[in-house]
Amino acid sequence: MRVKNGRVDQQKPDRETVNDVPGRKGRSDRSCRRDPGVEARGAGAKTKIDDAIAMSIIQHLNNLYGQYDTVGSNICISRTHSKEQNPPVDLDIPTSYFGLFGLAVAKTYLQVNPSARLLVLDSGKSLGGTWCAERLYDDLYTNNLVGMVEFGDFPMDFETFGVPPNAHVPGLVMHKYFTAYAQHFGVYERIKLRSTVTSAELLDGGEWLIKYDIEHGIDGELAEKQELIAKRMVLATGATSAPNIPNIKGNDEFGGHAFHFKDLSLHRKDLSEANNVVVLGGSKSATDAVYYNASKGIHVDWVIRESGRGPAWLVNSYVSPLKLQFEKLSTTRFMTFLSPCIYADAYPTIRRLLHDTRIGRALLRGFFGMIDHGSIKESKYNDHPETKKLIPHGSTVWIGTTVGIFNHPTDLFSLFHKDLVHVHIADVTSLSKSSVHLSNNTTLSADALIYATGWSHAPSIPILPASLGPKLAVGPAPPTDPTIAAADAEIMRRFPELADQPPRGASVDHEHAMEPAYRAYRNAVPPAFLLSRNLAYCGLAAIGLRGFWIAEIQALWIAAFFAGKLSVELPGEEEAARQALLESRFFRYRACNGLGAKSADMVFEIVPFIDTLCRDLGIETKRKGGWREIFESYGVRDYTGVVEEWMTKEKLGEVGEL
Repeated sequence: MRVKNGRVDQQKPDRETVNDVPGRKGRSDRSCRRDPGVEARGAGAKTKIDDAIAMSIIQHLNNLYGQYDTVGSNICISRTHSKEQNPPVDLDIPTSYFGLFGLAVAKTYLQVNPSARLLVLDSGKSLGGTWCAERLYDDLYTNNLVGMVEFGDFPMDFETFGVPPNAHVPGLVMHKYFTAYAQHFGVYERIKLRSTVTSAELLDGGEWLIKYDIEHGIDGELAEKQELIAKRMVLATGATSAPNIPNIKGNDEFGGHAFHFKDLSLHRKDLSEANNVVVLGGSKSATDAVYYNASKGIHVDWVIRESGRGPAWLVNSYVSPLKLQFEKLSTTRFMTFLSPCIYADAYPTIRRLLHDTRIGRALLRGFFGMIDHGSIKESKYNDHPETKKLIPHGSTVWIGTTVGIFNHPTDLFSLFHKDLVHVHIADVTSLSKSSVHLSNNTTLSADALIYATGWSHAPSIPILPASLGPKLAVGPAPPTDPTIAAADAEIMRRFPELADQPPRGASVDHEHAMEPAYRAYRNAVPPAFLLSRNLAYCGLAAIGLRGFWIAEIQALWIAAFFAGKLSVELPGEEEAARQALLESRFFRYRACNGLGAKSADMVFEIVPFIDTLCRDLGIETKRKGGWREIFESYGVRDYTGVVEEWMTKEKLGEVGEL
């Protein structure tokens, strides 16, 4: 690929470097090699994170721009330019960190359109999104067990990646997996790293003028401005790209190291020199920040807002006396019946009995009460005064995807017994030079402050002209708005059990009203762009432990949408906006102690949502048969070859071209 003034010439690189990255080999060869530098957890995990970061970045830069040399972990850069001018690219995927959803879209679009001119602009230094090399650190693992974090057409086999059965996947292995996937399917050479999109402007002809800066130098101190024209654009910035950092009084006075959890790997040396670290937040990332420091003998004060949602639920990988794999429960049809759902499925009678009758709702309350009690007991929250403070404030019914798995190499709660962690349920009122001041009049000394305070869900890329703002399907949803109030009334009429909302912190309702919420059709397309078919989002929905499955199917839906090949007639803009608003308000109440106020926070809704996308695509939704259809968990392996299946239906042959 050659680039000049943003025009992309997608010819093969002068040097083939795709096979130089650890993992599977080039696109036409599914054979793999094991990288001896990484051992799986359980096999004596020792990862050379710094070297992995350097080599990952260097190999990709070689592929795109020319020769990069290395000395240890330092990068010396020389770059070549091409003078060719090129026509618009067919599809551009701007992203802050190119990870799961961007990969799925790029791979699927190329599979259906193999001659397409596709470019990925990624502000990261390496691909992988959450699992990009520069965000990795020791003892970082997936919540999922191996086999649950892979695409259906690219298994994470032991021979290649070295992760044994029933193990959580190390972060470095996830990075290698994404890199190998991008190589294998021809996406790798179309990714342009260290490229930050500064604006995307819709032109009169329906094309997008995309301006971006390319960073040069080790620290990105030099920026080269470029631009390109794209016929279509997919925003795949995901849910973990733009950090949310609260504005606290005294921010400028604090003399310690203060940073978002996203940048933990960049501050490893600073943290190693700290005597006391304060972690702010109640999420799973806060848990990981606490573990990272306390497991190294550093004392941690863990602060969880009293005015917020409280601590996230933490559960074991296998739950109940039956030892069921937790992450599989939400995609078992039988379990989906236990939750109200705005997406239609083929089992309305069962849902009416459970959700539209008092007896049914009473049974459900009792069932989830047993789950809550059992989870607290199995996780041993009550075994120590400090861990008791981490007992979640509300039921698992209302939390959406804000649940974490005990996935650390050693027992998290053992660190509390060693007096290395103290929990404070209070708000931070201010910061001073070396202290954090709390609403309960406690003052904490702090050499470092880690914000595990979540992510901004508004688009991180400015879309122009500004008049497009109301058409982008994202904005606050104040309940005083008559349209919002009417949608809320319909949701309460259709799902009366959602009226019985759980208690939560004083600030949560205000945050829900002011936070931007996405209202895109099928969680993918702003209703105003259904006709023009030149803009889509991918990765809006919060999907927790089953992201790969949704990413694959939604990527295919987007490819079919762009080509005008969906099997159903799309609604008009007004009706699409009405449906999207109803879905948004449903999740606001369904996952009120989760991320529902911002996006579709899916747990038990995943299977019916996938069914909806498949019906739009005209492909089979019931893929198991018999009792397995109801009681066996669905996942990516049930949809292996789904792109080829759809292409065959559309008579596109083995090599499609829309």
